[in-house]
Amino acid sequence: MKRTRVSTGAVRALTLGLELWNEVGAPYEAARARCGLADALLALGDRAGSADELRSARSTFEALGAAIDLAGVAVAMGRTGALK
Repeated sequence: MKRTRVSTGAVRALTLGLELWNEVGAPYEAARARCGLADALLALGDRAGSADELRSARSTFEALGAAIDLAGVAVAMGRTGALK
C-alpha cells in the first residue's frame, strides 16, 4: 500500500513538472521528467503508460542528440517490454 501511495504521488509531481518544463520550453528537462514518470507508472503496473512516456522521451533525446540519455531509455524500455 505504501509503495502505491508513493508512486501515485510521484506520478502527480512528475506530471506537474513535465507540464511546467514544457511551458517554459525546456525539452531536455521535460524528457527527463517523462523518464521519471515512466518509472512511477511502471511501479504502479501501468506498462503501456510507462512505454508511452519512454517513447516520447526517446523522440526528444533523439532530436537533441542526447546519446547517453537514449541509452538509458533503451534500458528502461526493456523493463517495460516495449523495445519499439
